[in-house]
This record gives sequence, structure tokens and C-alpha cells, in this order.
Amino acid sequence: MTEIHSTGNDGGGVVQLTLDGLELREIGTSQALRAVPEWAGRAVEAAMLLLRKGHVITSEDVTDLVGTPTTRNGVNRNNAVGAVFRILSNRGLIRRVGWTQARNPQSHARLIPRWTLREDAK
Repeated sequence: MTEIHSTGNDGGGVVQLTLDGLELREIGTSQALRAVPEWAGRAVEAAMLLLRKGHVITSEDVTDLVGTPTTRNGVNRNNAVGAVFRILSNRGLIRRVGWTQARNPQSHARLIPRWTLREDAK
């Protein structure tokens, strides 16, 4: 929940806005996708292509096809990868069906979600 706090007694003080974790997550998702819009479009297309062919996919399957997002100055934008899947999930197009170990050595074998196309999205 958003909270607004005033630091002054006379009403002229600084206002501080406090956001909760869900609000911050949504802001971060939006910022991540806006930083690499061309890549995000290609990633959504690649994910949906694989899913419509009946594949269960991970973020690595998408980055295998479209690469890792970077900004013009070469900054890696891995947050955009997760943001693509968050958006597809929030729109009701995909659902998580499990977890698997990441293949990419830089991921240190962490668990990543496996996704499938929702039946009503086919």
C-alpha cells in the first residue's frame, strides 16, 4: 500500500512517498521493458512462437533465440528477461509449470521457472 508522509508540522514540509513491494515490482517491470523496447518485442514474439508450438520454455530458451538484452551503452538488462515473463503471466497467456536448473554457467545452476501456454490462450 502506498503511504504519504509529511515531514513538516506547518504543512510546508517535504512529502515522502512510501511504496510497498508489489508496487515497486510493477514499477521495476515497466522500467526494465522500457529500457530495451526492441529487445522486449522480439523476446515476446520468440516466447509466444515456442509456446504456440507446444514447447514448455524457460527464459534461457528465449535468450538463446534473441540474445541477452543490452542498452545502447552496453549495459546488461537481465531484469527485462524476467519482466517479459511477468507481463505474459499477468496477461493470462502463460502459467508456470515447474522449475529447472539453469544451463547458463553464469546462473550458477539456480532454479528458473518453466512456462507453458495457458489452455485458454491457444
